[in-house]
Amino acid sequence: MAAATLLSGDVVGPAAGRTPSIGDVSVTLARCAGVKGRSARSGELFRAVSSAGNRHPYEVYVSARGVDGLPDGVWHYDPRAHAVTLIGPPAVGEVTALVISGVPWRSCWRYSERGYRHVGWDCGTVTAHAVLAAAAQGLPARVETAFDDAAVRALIGARDGAEFPMVLVPLGDGTPAVAAGGEAAQGDLGAGAEEFPLVVAVHEAGNLRGAAEVAQWRRTRAGRDPALRPTAQVPAEAGDEPLELLVSRRRSTRRLDDAAVIPPAAARWIVDVASAAMPGDAGTLHEVRVVAHGVEGLDPGVYRPTADGLERTASTSREATFRTCLDQAPGRDAAAVLFLTPAPGPAVASDPRTYRAALLAAGYALGRIYLAVTALRLDCSGLTFVDSELPATIGVQDALAVIAVGVRR
Repeated sequence: MAAATLLSGDVVGPAAGRTPSIGDVSVTLARCAGVKGRSARSGELFRAVSSAGNRHPYEVYVSARGVDGLPDGVWHYDPRAHAVTLIGPPAVGEVTALVISGVPWRSCWRYSERGYRHVGWDCGTVTAHAVLAAAAQGLPARVETAFDDAAVRALIGARDGAEFPMVLVPLGDGTPAVAAGGEAAQGDLGAGAEEFPLVVAVHEAGNLRGAAEVAQWRRTRAGRDPALRPTAQVPAEAGDEPLELLVSRRRSTRRLDDAAVIPPAAARWIVDVASAAMPGDAGTLHEVRVVAHGVEGLDPGVYRPTADGLERTASTSREATFRTCLDQAPGRDAAAVLFLTPAPGPAVASDPRTYRAALLAAGYALGRIYLAVTALRLDCSGLTFVDSELPATIGVQDALAVIAVGVRR
């Protein structure tokens, strides 16, 4: 299935609903968390998805149920070997599910407590790739951000304070197999693993306990669909490359050409791709604001998507986005800088579980943006930002994530 079709929202393949095979699981894991190469200069591994500082603060597990060629049980994925290891007995449930966990210390040793945001972004990006990869195999996939945290932690043998289950991706219709059927073996999180108490406190404040709390949280999110459903009209220059080639070609760049411009159709498609909500229980959690510096036909300024196109809401400058993006050059030199902001309403600020889901939604959008930009033969770089500069630069109080798009210099 063409990546352009997948990014446009068609997530049902020609054989949707069939029983997954070990080949389906293998391809999905490779596309969402696998290793695709190694740096000849540094020896660092290049993974299927982007990650700030190449830290990849996550692990991926498969709770297999009825997979042709893979016995039922809980399996841990090793991206270096592209292999799974059995760590627990079969779980109770109807369909196979991926469990994506966060490992905060991998980011927090470098970014301090703000690294928790990176955990959410990276887990969300893995989720986006998993949904697209499963769809390309003809498997219906959805995203579940609400679950009993203690039960899923027991399912994967996660260590308290060091590893958090973040999101579920069931690979089929029905109840995901995530109720532990017995004790799971604890894995090795790597040398130097440590606990960050503030991160643990923030995460655990959003934990759900038992089916009643899960159901209640989902009721609060029910019906929160986008007011504007993106059209995602695919520009001709996006081509028709399969997902595996886009994943292979995807890269980040820190050097963008400040004289380059991008076509308006390309800018709008990227915005539409970024605006799509995760398919699952969380509803709409983010919006998109675009700072256009080099979009053909658009005056420089801040724009928001509408049903008719992009509406200018404020003026700004390259220097303003440079400051807001922590003096990172792509924020100044990009043709467009996308700010993913919380959806209107107090939920993200007042409810820790919704905040967690919003970080995942932002990461989900980032993963899709990277692939859309790759399809367009453009370049991009995810950026951090200075929260206090946001109101003056884009006219909103908060942001979830930022990414710069342009042409490589």
